[in-house]
Amino acid sequence: MSSDLHDEPTESLQIEVPPPEVSWETQVYLRFKNKCGSCGSTERLVVRLLTPEAVGGQKVESNGIVLCRTCDLGTKMLPKPGASSFPHPMNFYVSNHLHYVIQQHAPRYGGTGGFLRQLIDVYLTSPEQYADLEQYQDSTVDVKLNFHLPSSQFEEFKSKTKLQGMTMTDALRGLILLYHATKLTGATDV
Repeated sequence: MSSDLHDEPTESLQIEVPPPEVSWETQVYLRFKNKCGSCGSTERLVVRLLTPEAVGGQKVESNGIVLCRTCDLGTKMLPKPGASSFPHPMNFYVSNHLHYVIQQHAPRYGGTGGFLRQLIDVYLTSPEQYADLEQYQDSTVDVKLNFHLPSSQFEEFKSKTKLQGMTMTDALRGLILLYHATKLTGATDV
């Protein structure tokens, strides 16, 4: 072999490699920034079709949603024809202290969900009475809580807390602390 072969100019061979296919699930995860499309959680996520394939839905990015396990379970509890309300999942974080407070009081109301729904019911009857909820806060996040609210109650709670300049999570934390404080002082109402 001679070294003349190496002295000759060669044309570079350009090969176009198509970009790797991005799966439908990955497209949906990217669209939702790896967060639940309902509550914003980043834990235990799955991708679901909004319109199932059985009724003509296609696996396109716009027909997908990312849901955490709790919200995904909530969608499986869709109301049957004639049902009055859809259960809306509610997920939020509380401190270990607030979790302990909830566990102390929840059995009277049939569990955590019953207790939290009761606090929201009381708040919704006269939200102006709770204008000071911002001072009852514990912003430590240790424990994730999940429960369901009827959609109408969820929307009303969301709009009333927004009018007070609070998030639903902050309002719930405040209601829990206020309830605990009034129970300790012997008051009967939240």
